[in-house]
Amino acid sequence: MNKLFIYCVRGKRHLIMSIWSIKSLLEFGHVNVLVIVSNSTEKKFINKYIPSIKCQIIKVSLEGYKMWAWRPFVLKKLKIKNEITNIVITDADILWFKNPSKFLIKFKNQCWFHKITYLDPNDFSLFKRIEDIPPKRQGLITMLAFLKKRKIKMLPNFHINCGLFMVSKKKYKIIIDDWVKKIKTLKTSEMLMTEALLSLTLSDLGLKPISDEEDIKYLPKKLIPKKQSVLSLKFRPKKKK
Repeated sequence: MNKLFIYCVRGKRHLIMSIWSIKSLLEFGHVNVLVIVSNSTEKKFINKYIPSIKCQIIKVSLEGYKMWAWRPFVLKKLKIKNEITNIVITDADILWFKNPSKFLIKFKNQCWFHKITYLDPNDFSLFKRIEDIPPKRQGLITMLAFLKKRKIKMLPNFHINCGLFMVSKKKYKIIIDDWVKKIKTLKTSEMLMTEALLSLTLSDLGLKPISDEEDIKYLPKKLIPKKQSVLSLKFRPKKKK
């Protein structure tokens, strides 16, 4: 499996964390790594401490959106080489204490997310107004703001965490393009959480996210039914002792 690890980092703090993360990854022989930065100063910093790693400057405008939009915006402009089969997007603050080869093989060519939160699909009709949703539920607020403007084919019963995930190269472009399109559908004041819109992208495209059962938060013993069409997450059950 020819995989590519991608880090999207900017700012001194994240640059330093990414160096620690990448060096821990290199310990396991995973050398196909690309770091995306925003300017030449950041590129020089990466090249100084890990010169063997590819580093690319991609300039984008946030167009008034919050900093979380920077990663999907730069990923949309990135050109992936044909020989790559699977793409791993990772946050800078991840330290690799174990060889990731096991999960790379286990979940290859799927939409794997390290962390997924179960979402009761009935929550989409629980509140009459967006203003009634508790502020801590920013993911649901963002999703409903989008759904007031556009319809999607199926609702998700999941809210993915995009700190670490893997998709096949065949699906990469369609996922990223749709993700950015959904972000730009919202006003800058409405776009509170990009990963909420990535969850809608997956459900709209019919792509089921998968993870290990223990990495899914609030997973009920029995999935809650919903009258409207719902795309359900997938998981690998825990091993029985």
